[in-house]
Amino acid sequence: MENKKEYQLVMVIVNKGYTDLAMNAATSKGARGGTQLSARGTGSKEIGKFYGIDIIPEKDVVLIIVEKNIADDVIKAIYDACGLDTQGAGIIFSLPVDDVIGLTANLDVSNIEKV
Repeated sequence: MENKKEYQLVMVIVNKGYTDLAMNAATSKGARGGTQLSARGTGSKEIGKFYGIDIIPEKDVVLIIVEKNIADDVIKAIYDACGLDTQGAGIIFSLPVDDVIGLTANLDVSNIEKV
């Protein structure tokens, strides 16, 4: 049986423009990269008033696949950089990933010529 690594998908939802903060935090803890998507939040204005925060509808979603053994460190670093208590107002969560194909860590790059 093949020795498979375990992965987590870390999903980060931040106010538009805070993707770089999230990615810098993630890469500082071992993440290799991510994918950014544009999104629009639909939060209630009453909730924002109750918590004393502005609900900004324009969001960025960052998808980051990391090895399970570094997922907690990546999540904490992202939250420290752009969590709910920051201007990024980020929400971070993770999901287990069953199979991964195409990550740089999985590719044999030994025969690729450097330019």
